[in-house]
Amino acid sequence: MRALVRERFSLDRLKIAVIGSVTPEELATLLDRTFGELPATSDLPIVPDVAVAGTGDVIVVDKNLPQSVVTFGHQGVKRSDPDYYAAYVVNYILGGGGMSSRLYEEVREKRGLAYSVYSYLNPLDHAALLVGGVATQNARVSESLEIIKAEWKRMAEEGPSAQDLADAKTFLTGSFPLRLSGSDRIAGMMLGMQIQGLGIDYLERRNSYIEAVTLEQAQRVAAELFKPEALTVVVVGRPENVTATRAAPDGSS
Repeated sequence: MRALVRERFSLDRLKIAVIGSVTPEELATLLDRTFGELPATSDLPIVPDVAVAGTGDVIVVDKNLPQSVVTFGHQGVKRSDPDYYAAYVVNYILGGGGMSSRLYEEVREKRGLAYSVYSYLNPLDHAALLVGGVATQNARVSESLEIIKAEWKRMAEEGPSAQDLADAKTFLTGSFPLRLSGSDRIAGMMLGMQIQGLGIDYLERRNSYIEAVTLEQAQRVAAELFKPEALTVVVVGRPENVTATRAAPDGSS
C-alpha cells in the first residue's frame, strides 16, 4: 500500500476544485497543510491507447435470476475528437435522452419491455466507449435486444431528423444550468474541466458547441459511430431464446 501511494499520489497529478466561502490565501494554507508532503512528481508507466474490439458477440453469464441485466457497447468517440459534440447530440437522441429517447420510446413506451433503457458515451483516458443497458424479465430479453439493435441500425442508416436535432439542442442547452444547481455540482464540474483540459472559460463556450452541430454533421457521425454488427452484448441472468456466441469469462455459457 505504501508503494502504491508513493507511485501514484503526487502533486503533478493532483487536481483540486473548491467552492465555498474561502479566500485564496486561506485555501492555499489549507491545501499546503493537506497535500504539501506529497512528492512533486510520479513515475507511472505509459499506458497506450487501445481500440475496443467490438466483436458483436453475445455473452451470457448464467445467474438464477427472474430478471436479466444487459450491457452492450462498442467503440465510441474520444472527448478530444472534433466530432465529440455531434456524437453527444446524436446519442442523446438515440438513448441518452431519458424518456425522450428513441430507445425509451420503442422499448418501454410502445412495448413495455423494460422499465429503463439507455445509452451513453464513455470517453476514458485511453479508450472511447459507446455503452448502453437494459434490464427486463428473462422472457423479454430477446425481443428487447432485437428492438435495440434495430434502432442502432436505423440511427446508422438514417441519422437524426431535423426536428430530432432541434429538440435535442433545445434540451441540451436549456438544461445545462441545472448541472450547476449546488456547490457539489459546481465543484464536480470545475474538477472535470481540469481533468479534461477544457479551459477555464468552458462554461461560457459549452452551449455554442452544441448549437454548432449541423444536421449534415450529425447524420455523418451517426453513420460512422453506430455499428450494430459490432455491438457486443453481455447478459447476466437466464434469458430465454438468447444464444451465446462466446463463453463468459467464468466458463458459463
